[in-house]
Order: sequence, then C-alpha cells, then structure tokens
Amino acid sequence: MLSLFFDALCPHRCIACDQICHLDTFCKHCRPLLEASNLNSLFLFQGPWRKAIQQAKFKPDEIRARRLVRFACHQSFPWDAKQFQGITFVPIHWRRRIQRGFDLSGLFASALAKQLKLPVLDLVRSIRFEPPSTLKKNREERILSLKHRFQSRSCHLGPLRLLLVDDVSTTGATLQTVARLLTQDGHAVQTYSLAQTPKK
Repeated sequence: MLSLFFDALCPHRCIACDQICHLDTFCKHCRPLLEASNLNSLFLFQGPWRKAIQQAKFKPDEIRARRLVRFACHQSFPWDAKQFQGITFVPIHWRRRIQRGFDLSGLFASALAKQLKLPVLDLVRSIRFEPPSTLKKNREERILSLKHRFQSRSCHLGPLRLLLVDDVSTTGATLQTVARLLTQDGHAVQTYSLAQTPKK
C-alpha cells in the first residue's frame, strides 16, 4: 500500500521521453525501439537509447545515468565473467567530472563490476581537457584529439585480463587508444560500450 502511495506521489518516468510509465526504465513505447548492437556494444546509439544517454551526460542528470546503467547491467552479458580479472573504464577529465558531477563510463564500470562480481580498477586518467569526442566530425579528427590525451596509472598487480568499458563508441578510436595503453602495460583487453553509433 505504501509503495502505491509513493508511485502516485513520484511516478516512474521513462528515461528517454520522460513520460510517466509503469516500467522502471523505459516506457512501453520506447522499449521496443531499442536496437541491439554487436558483441562489443549493448545497443545502437539511436532512438530512445541515444536520447537517454545524451540527457544523462549533457543535462547532466546523475539519477537518469544511474537508472540507465542499471538497466544496461540487467541485459545479457556476451562473455563468461570468469575470463576477466577486473573492469576498467575510459575516464573523462577531472574538470568535466566536476562539471557533470559523475562519469557515465565510471558508473557503468561500477554497476557492471557489481553485477559480475569483479573489481573496478582505475588504470587510466585523462590529462587533457577537450570538448566531448562525440562532437568531432570524423575518425581523423577524433584520432588527432586523442593524441596524448590519456595516461596509464602505475599498477603493481601484474598483467591482467581486463574488460574496458566506455559509454559511446562512434569510430572506436577512443577505446582503441585506451586499450593500446593498457596493452603496452602488459594487460589483455576486451572492449565493451553502452552504445555503438550505427555505421553509415
């Protein structure tokens, strides 16, 4: 009875369209529009999934972001979690984290790590404050903006089998850059993202 009262007072809203819905995350109109991506990404970066991510990141809205990653972590995971020894993520610059109040990739890593019972390892830092890479027009611009943007942190755990996560993969340049850094440190890396931009 108490839960019905709170539902009436603060009803669930769809994280994409903000319409009142009885489902926890997406309404009955938005949920069928989510399109699965490939092995290395959860959904295509379009429709309700794109809108939810953009509103979470750029509004910014941490509550929406946490609901989004919780929903993502309840989807089918494509690998055996036992093949990984930890999860790390593509970080945003500390200044942008202060602006937003959170790091969506970091939230995803934490939620996924809890689901898979793996540790979160903070192995990379962003050392250049740049406009969001999703605003870059093409792969060449993205690669140029990524030059000397990330730096690996010292790790005394030895070579690890890692899952590297990010929020949106457009050309894959950011994930590849960070994965290369981790590989140079001796780690084996598998990449995974919340969304993949559809190929034209």
